Amino acid sequence: MKTLSIEVRPLIRPDFDKDGDVDQNDFDLFQDCVSGPAIPLIAGCEARDFDHDGDVDQSDFGLLQRCVSGASEPADPNCAN
Repeated sequence: MKTLSIEVRPLIRPDFDKDGDVDQNDFDLFQDCVSGPAIPLIAGCEARDFDHDGDVDQSDFGLLQRCVSGASEPADPNCAN
């Protein structure tokens, strides 16, 4: 009988590509959605609006910035708290 191994990674909100780190790839995905303060976010960018105020701006970037770990470096699962 074969054994199946599953790796479970914690959900880290700014890890948009779901690879366990927060790096340049995630920043690029975030940057595509930046609208600016009080400018409605682009459809499909809801996950980048961390503070749920209807835009993707500096406040949201601040959260992403706290979570940056670098390529192939596991991000802190508590960075967004």
